Amino acid sequence: MTGAGIVGVGVVGPLRHADVDGDYLTLAADALVAAARDAGLPRETIDGLVINSGGEAGPDYDQLATYLGLQPRTCLQSWAHGRFSASVVQQAALLVDNQHADVVACIYARRLGTDTVGGPAWKGWSEELRKGGGPHGENPRIGLTAPLGTAALAARLYANRYRTDLAELFHVVADARLNAAAYPGALRPQPIDRDAYLDNPYIVEPLRRWDCTPRTEGAVCILVARAERAATASRTVEIAGFDGIPAGSGEFIWSRPGLGVADQSMLEDVPPDRTVFERSGIEPADVDVFFTYDAFSPLVWFALERYGYCPAGAAPGFVQERGLTYHGGFPTNPHGGSLATGQLAGWLHLVEAVVQLRHEAGARQVPDARLAHYGSCYGDSMIFRRSG
Repeated sequence: MTGAGIVGVGVVGPLRHADVDGDYLTLAADALVAAARDAGLPRETIDGLVINSGGEAGPDYDQLATYLGLQPRTCLQSWAHGRFSASVVQQAALLVDNQHADVVACIYARRLGTDTVGGPAWKGWSEELRKGGGPHGENPRIGLTAPLGTAALAARLYANRYRTDLAELFHVVADARLNAAAYPGALRPQPIDRDAYLDNPYIVEPLRRWDCTPRTEGAVCILVARAERAATASRTVEIAGFDGIPAGSGEFIWSRPGLGVADQSMLEDVPPDRTVFERSGIEPADVDVFFTYDAFSPLVWFALERYGYCPAGAAPGFVQERGLTYHGGFPTNPHGGSLATGQLAGWLHLVEAVVQLRHEAGARQVPDARLAHYGSCYGDSMIFRRSG
């Protein structure tokens, strides 16, 4: 249990490239102004800055602070990938808890332009040039230089191991579409049937176009502080506990442990990851709404199994039987997630957790939501609690 909570959120997007007006600094500024207004806090009270961008497509911390007119006394900057969204908020909570800052702005802003993500060996984006391959498990040695390549391999391995028909991913995609239909501005709100899904073209077999998030741009700002700093403390969403990003041979970002992807061991029985539940003092059965990073549809299966919501190999049946819609048996990504609403590197998931626990989600509101869990298949995890 931490003493920090989320007191304000602001979102710009998700937007398609052609619809973006301004550069990444403008996007970040608009998101921060919206978050400060949401929290009822003057911008001058922000004395911490943690960003999940930087590099060629997003602002660095010093550039952003100057542009926004902030005077933060402590700053941090992470790598600009979805697996760092929750980690940025975790770092902010630590700064608040340890009195290094009173109000921390967590900011994601990306303006990708027309850059290529992935290409024929060593001709994609600049991050692929790091020694040994890219940051998503891209492996130029075997011609896989887009994130989707290794996600497709993980899906195929899962299917072979558990004798699963990967056409069952339809249910993940279809439920995401049903959720997105209630999210204003979602990029894929149209419902689909099984035949339409199966007619959708493969991008990297066995994954189809609709198994992949649409490429989008935008910005998010999340303000982390103690509840008493907010104008309305009752709207503060508590950060009840969290777990960071694991690494090592047992971890691969597009699968759960034990599947044998990359350097993982192939293990028949991997216990569910209970760390975040133990730190928060809750049980998985207490969770009202689940959020997971879903750049590709099989990641939802992997996350459900990692945290013990269903046994290993059982996620396809679990999704079909329970349903992932906001009115289903196990509400998951009720805003439509990256698959259907748009990709802002996991940040929309965190904002939606806040909106759901404030009971401000409108038509897509999960009834009586009090506890939300964000957990990715590669291990970073947070528990959020409704105040009051």
